[in-house]
Amino acid sequence: MSYSHGFNTPVSIPDANLRAEIEDALDKSSGETITREDMSNLISVSAGSANISDLTGLAFATNLLSLYLYNNTISDVSALSGLTNLTSLTLRRNSITDISPLSGLINLSLLRLEENSISDVSALSGLTSLERLRLQNNTISDISALSGLTNLTGLTLYRNRISDLSPLVANTGLGSGDEVDVRDNPLSATSIDTHIPALQGRGVTVRF
Repeated sequence: MSYSHGFNTPVSIPDANLRAEIEDALDKSSGETITREDMSNLISVSAGSANISDLTGLAFATNLLSLYLYNNTISDVSALSGLTNLTSLTLRRNSITDISPLSGLINLSLLRLEENSISDVSALSGLTSLERLRLQNNTISDISALSGLTNLTGLTLYRNRISDLSPLVANTGLGSGDEVDVRDNPLSATSIDTHIPALQGRGVTVRF
């Protein structure tokens, strides 16, 4: 007999490759039942280049601090929306366009989203704990959502479609010792002649 909210309720993890990685992290044998309690015991999952496409089941890993999913075929990240304890999330080189499910992950200090198909980063506007954010090789043009991320120390934006860097100037946290990389973007003359010198004047290292 199972209880719908019980910790002993089995969790469905339909992606066989994700399931194998979680079994490994939990020291379980292949095919062994994974319960909600098991999932809540996960602190870190590293599953790079594992041919994972479906994250169903990860929603129950509510105590995860670190999740590494580099180089998979993930497009839907909605399963991660409630993992508010995450401090480090790597989704580099996937097939992600919609990052709105990440909007509530307010404890993230490291977020890697490079090499996806992301154009809208408005979901990041409330992630004020972010210290390192990597967004290179996407299709981003509007970075206004980054103006309030005042704890950023490293921001990588190269190879996007950004012309206006004024949101970075508006980010009062960017200063001495911080690094911003905006190479390979169609930067406006104002960004090159005014915004970049303004950042440099505050001690920011700008690569452009």
